[in-house]
Amino acid sequence: MFLGKMDTKSGKVTQYPIPVVKDGWPLGSLDLELDADDNPWLGVMYQSAIAKFDRETETFKIWSTPKEWDTAGGQLGHLAVAGTKVDNKVWIKNSDGTNIYRLDLNTDKFENLGAPKDPQTGKKIGTYGLHSDAENNVYLLDFSAGNIVKIDAKTKAQSFFVTPLSNSTTPRRGRVSADGKLWFAEYRGMAIGMFDPKTEKIQEWVVPSPWSAPYDAVASRNGKAWTGSMSTDLVSRLDVKTGVYTEYMLPRPTNIRRVFVDDRRDPEALWIGSNHGASIIKVEPFD
Repeated sequence: MFLGKMDTKSGKVTQYPIPVVKDGWPLGSLDLELDADDNPWLGVMYQSAIAKFDRETETFKIWSTPKEWDTAGGQLGHLAVAGTKVDNKVWIKNSDGTNIYRLDLNTDKFENLGAPKDPQTGKKIGTYGLHSDAENNVYLLDFSAGNIVKIDAKTKAQSFFVTPLSNSTTPRRGRVSADGKLWFAEYRGMAIGMFDPKTEKIQEWVVPSPWSAPYDAVASRNGKAWTGSMSTDLVSRLDVKTGVYTEYMLPRPTNIRRVFVDDRRDPEALWIGSNHGASIIKVEPFD
């Protein structure tokens, strides 16, 4: 139950204890997202809560699942805050039942939008990653199949799109880029995927090394997209215009999950966590 901050110049690490709000239940957090003011938000998992960390005051604010909705399997692991400033609402996924919540920060009240279902099969969407755009519409990545689901922030209407490679590419994680496109990893499709809301089309780029199992993908402002591997010692950089990948070998297998790009300069730098190496890695290309 800690949020960690690392000074990239000195390497100093500061840890902030996350408040326990559900005594006797498993501890720990999963998703970490930054809002428009660069404040971190966390999905506090089996504590059945989400947390916001105010960087100025260095304090947490916690919102718990309403008691009448809470269950033994309640798990708030994923949330979306990139578009929150538009309407002051936060998107949240409860893994128990795959229900999609929306929290109104003006009233601190939760809204339950239920569990979206695949219109073709009737199966629930197995969301593993949800991301909001500049209008605070939200995208759900269906890890149980190959669906991308868009929920309109104003009308709550749901639109469904299927990844071209197959209906079992298991899209996960990802981000909405500065130009409004949704980028994501295709875990079983071994690819980076991109959904363009203007054309409502999905493009895919298969990574060069087979069985890489990409977990996450992120696009930069410099026309590149990055992913890492859960099973190799490689990270992959895609030139979006040419479709050409460059792969970089790391010192050891890392079991990479999330990937983050620093594109304030070009060439850009990639930051990743070494999930089995208890370390943070920075990849700095020369080109």
